[in-house]
Amino acid sequence: MKTIKQAVMADLGLSLISAHTIASEVETRRLAILRVDGLPIMRQWFVVRCSDRELPPAGSALWTFIAKKGKTFLPRTSA
Repeated sequence: MKTIKQAVMADLGLSLISAHTIASEVETRRLAILRVDGLPIMRQWFVVRCSDRELPPAGSALWTFIAKKGKTFLPRTSA
């Protein structure tokens, strides 16, 4: 992602990229979010696991984190 962001900042073109990957650059005004019909593309993320197996401690901690804070983890932009 860093290379894509650097190319856009060097005026080499445009990019469709996840908002959370450019949050700091938008905040510091090194990049701008353009308003385009049909964008942003909203996606849903799903987390799945095998229900007949017990998760190891790290997997269990991740599962709990996602269940409790997953919706608020990624920063929102003003676009």
